[in-house]
Amino acid sequence: SGQPFYQSTMARAHMVAVILTVAMSAFIIQAWFSHSPLAPLMPRRWWGLLHALGAMMFGGLVLSSSMYEALVILYGDPAVRWWWFSKVSMVDACAALPSLGLAMISGVCLSQVKYGSLAEAPGYVILTLEILLGFAIFWGLMDQGTQGPAREQCYKDFMVQGSTSGTGLIGVSSKTETPIPKVLYSRLWVNGLSCCCIFLLYWVMVIKPDVNPPTL
Repeated sequence: SGQPFYQSTMARAHMVAVILTVAMSAFIIQAWFSHSPLAPLMPRRWWGLLHALGAMMFGGLVLSSSMYEALVILYGDPAVRWWWFSKVSMVDACAALPSLGLAMISGVCLSQVKYGSLAEAPGYVILTLEILLGFAIFWGLMDQGTQGPAREQCYKDFMVQGSTSGTGLIGVSSKTETPIPKVLYSRLWVNGLSCCCIFLLYWVMVIKPDVNPPTL
């Protein structure tokens, strides 16, 4: 895949990501000050099912992609690294963000059906949404901010060595032949923080700590 095609594809993926983020933020703000018109469309159990599916897909995607990317960075040759970093942003825009949106929208509607409105929901529900919004901000600033430099470095390495690296299979031997660029190490700790955020999110959802909801 060439750079021009990749850049045009990434531009569309980023546009989808921005639209989804703005739409989710607007939906939550509207639901806080007035009732969401979506909540009455389904009974509570169906909103609960959608919420569980969205949270499961989002958390699973973050954890599995972080572990896979760590393997690619530590043991992949230039061809494998470029293949991964040329696809990861599309995975974010086409899978991770929609599942995040599903979890947040269904969670808001579930709170309205269960408690009457989002503003009247317990504190742990609001804390869950705050963690999700904080993760979205972190994703936009840190995750996307490190993807660009890492992608460019992988493309340069691929152009220099990727075409002569054989089959491009992942193996420990390729690590000794191709040193890991420093810019890729930043992806490891960014992904580690993302996984910690997912663990915190599920802890709040399961333990339901007694926290006071905000008052506006």
